[in-house]
Amino acid sequence: MNMNDRLNQLIAENAELKAERLEMLTKFGELNHDKLRLDLLDAVNAEFNKKNGTIYGWAVHWNHNRISLHDSDPMKKPVRQAIDDFSSRIRKAGA
Repeated sequence: MNMNDRLNQLIAENAELKAERLEMLTKFGELNHDKLRLDLLDAVNAEFNKKNGTIYGWAVHWNHNRISLHDSDPMKKPVRQAIDDFSSRIRKAGA
């Protein structure tokens, strides 16, 4: 392989690495936004509980025509756990 071929190969590899880096940073940004959204829901719920002297947490309710996330579940689950529990029930039901 001559010097020009090697240089072109390195340039192509560098461009590929930059594209992969951008893709990872974009995915990280999306995941971080999701984390912040869920953290906000838990923080607001905790503040409401503190203000009202309650101990409610999150639950996902669903029936034949709707799915909703409720912050009035007496089990005091964090929002992630409520979503994970819902996901588990859906998988077990084969939906």
